[in-house]
Amino acid sequence: MEGSGLQGDAGHGGKDEEPVCKAGEVQALLFARAQELAGVSAVALEIQEGWTTANCFAAVVAKYPALKAISSCMMVALNHDYVTEPVLVKDGDELALIPPISGG
Repeated sequence: MEGSGLQGDAGHGGKDEEPVCKAGEVQALLFARAQELAGVSAVALEIQEGWTTANCFAAVVAKYPALKAISSCMMVALNHDYVTEPVLVKDGDELALIPPISGG
């Protein structure tokens, strides 16, 4: 997400990094065009200790590469509140990936 601080390294770690303990699961909901491109309305993400909304966003885009086409203009909400900077996530959190929606 351009300027939102939500894109970046998903924190999956390289071969030189120590393994990170699993911290739980986050439900990521996809709406409108994001749902169409991914072909799913929700995805369960296994998160690691210290993961943020940025890590979750990157993990969803990595799992559904078609989302790259709109990733720079999507908004992210964590537990029903929009976020523009990376925020730590915890087990049971709900993440929403919301692309621009036009209507009239």
